[in-house]
Amino acid sequence: MDENIFDEAQYALTILETAAMAYETGRPDILEYLSNTPFDRDVECEFALNGMYRLCDFMSEYYSEDTEVCAMYFSSNAMMEYYRLCREYGKLKGISLKENPYMLRALEEVRAQMSEDGCYYCCSWLQTKVNHKWASGIVFKYDVSYFCEFLALFSRLLYVFEFYDRAVKDLRKEVETLKRQKLIPFPASQKEREAA
Repeated sequence: MDENIFDEAQYALTILETAAMAYETGRPDILEYLSNTPFDRDVECEFALNGMYRLCDFMSEYYSEDTEVCAMYFSSNAMMEYYRLCREYGKLKGISLKENPYMLRALEEVRAQMSEDGCYYCCSWLQTKVNHKWASGIVFKYDVSYFCEFLALFSRLLYVFEFYDRAVKDLRKEVETLKRQKLIPFPASQKEREAA
């Protein structure tokens, strides 16, 4: 009996923590979803999956019966725009994607949030392509026999997509500034005129 109370309390705290993250990341739609969902430990997986569908603009799942591995894919409009702008930024600055500070920053952020430390039955990676509508996204694979931490995954994704929502605005401004600088050449400095 006491163990059951402990499990229920732990679940309630996880829900509250997820609600706090939704509030912190500026997602009132997720917060509303959390507040309108009945408290029931038995539907934790369904609850988290429904939350993930609300969180991103595109989500797909594929289950392999042969390997008993499920692959999930998450993407958003902000993420897609971010990686398109990364390419534009690189062209304007004359740098490769590997040198692009915006690419590196996003990779660092996703790795920090999606780290699977201690999870021997799951893995994730970031795709940064832009050749079709949802080409950029996060792939998350897990063994269905062992993985059950869907609320934790939901919480991590909250932070990842909040990063892209925020970072795409900064990158958009930076690219617009670089474009204006290319269109309006600034007068050469005294040193540049002397060197010419």
